[in-house]
Amino acid sequence: MRLSSQAAAEVEPVRLLEALLADLEAARAAQAAAKQQKLQKKGQRQKQQGRGQKQEGGGQEPEEKVQEPEEEKEEHGQEERGAAAPPLQQPKHCQRLVPLDATCALTPAGLTRAVMDAAAAYRLRLAAPASGPGADGPQVAAAAEEPRPFTYAVLYHSRDTTETAAAAPAPGASGPAAGAGSTDAAIGAGSKGGEGEGELTDRGRIIEIVAAAMRSAFRETASVNLKKPDVAVVVEAMPVAGRRFAGVSLLGSHLILAKGKLQVKPLTNNPPPQPKPAGHGKGKGKGKDPKAKGDEE
Repeated sequence: MRLSSQAAAEVEPVRLLEALLADLEAARAAQAAAKQQKLQKKGQRQKQQGRGQKQEGGGQEPEEKVQEPEEEKEEHGQEERGAAAPPLQQPKHCQRLVPLDATCALTPAGLTRAVMDAAAAYRLRLAAPASGPGADGPQVAAAAEEPRPFTYAVLYHSRDTTETAAAAPAPGASGPAAGAGSTDAAIGAGSKGGEGEGELTDRGRIIEIVAAAMRSAFRETASVNLKKPDVAVVVEAMPVAGRRFAGVSLLGSHLILAKGKLQVKPLTNNPPPQPKPAGHGKGKGKGKDPKAKGDEE
C-alpha cells in the first residue's frame, strides 16, 4: 500500500511497508525459480532413463549407467523428504490488499481530510462515465457536483493488536453496528468533525468523524443504510512506527458484501487446503444416507 505524499512526509518509517512487499515478491520469485529448476532436472532424468533403456535393448551398456541408480536414489530420497515436510506458511506481514482513495494520520483533522479526499475521488468516478469519454474538465466537474442520492455505511477495521477493547457505539448512532471483533459497520449522527490533534483510538469516535465528513461532503445526497448500503466507507487503521495511520476509500456495491456483516468482496479466493491422506475418514459415513433412508420410509 502506498501512502499519500502528505502522510508519508509526517513519518519516514512508513517505507517499511514497501520494503516488506518487495521482500514478499522476491521470495515468490525465488520459489518459482526453484520449482522451474526442479522440473527441468526431472525432465533431464527421464530423458536419460529413456536413452538407457534403448541402449539395453541394443546390447550396449555404457560405463556411465553404473552411477545412475545411486544418483536416482539420492534424488528420489530428497523428493520424498520434501514431500513429507510440512507446507510453507503464508507470510504474516501481508494479510490482504484493500483499495484506498486517501491515507492520513489517525487524528480528527487527518481523518476528516482523508474522508473529504475520498469523497472527491468517488465523485470523479461517478462523473466520468456519466459525462462520456470525450468530456473535458468543466463537464466532468459539473457532473460531479450533483451525484444521485445513495446510501452508505461505515466499515471500520483496525490492525492494531494492542488496541483496547471496542467501545460501545457513540451516543446518537443510528442503529447497531454490523459485524464482530474489530470490524464494525455503523454510523454516527449529530456530531461535529472533532477538535484536537490527538490520535484516535475509540471506534465510536472514529465513526462519528467519518459520518460528519460524509455529511459535509454530500449534504442530503447521502443517507445511512446499515443493512444494504450502496457505498461502503472503508476505514483501515494500522500502526506504523509507534503511530496510527488510516486508509480511507469509498467502495461501490460491486466491491462489497453486505450479507451477514459488511465486508470488502475478495477478488481471489484463498488457496485450497492441503489434501487429506488417503486413509483419512475411513469407517465414517458407512451405511445408508439419512436422506435416502427418509425417502425409503
